[in-house]
Amino acid sequence: MPVVKRLALILATLWLTAQTALAAGGGGELIVIVADSRKLTGIMAWWANLYNESHLYFMLLTVVLIPSSGSFSG
Repeated sequence: MPVVKRLALILATLWLTAQTALAAGGGGELIVIVADSRKLTGIMAWWANLYNESHLYFMLLTVVLIPSSGSFSG
């Protein structure tokens, strides 16, 4: 496939995808994502509250804990 046709196909796909995404979003309003921690206790409540307070700290702790728990259990 020639480069010009490939580029045209990519641009058309991006253009159609952007329109669909904006139409599905209902006007581009912000979405707030939170964990429901009302019925949680102990470490599960702490984990949910960490997610609600700081996505950065939640991500860093998750990235550290998953490989370390896998290396200890394997």
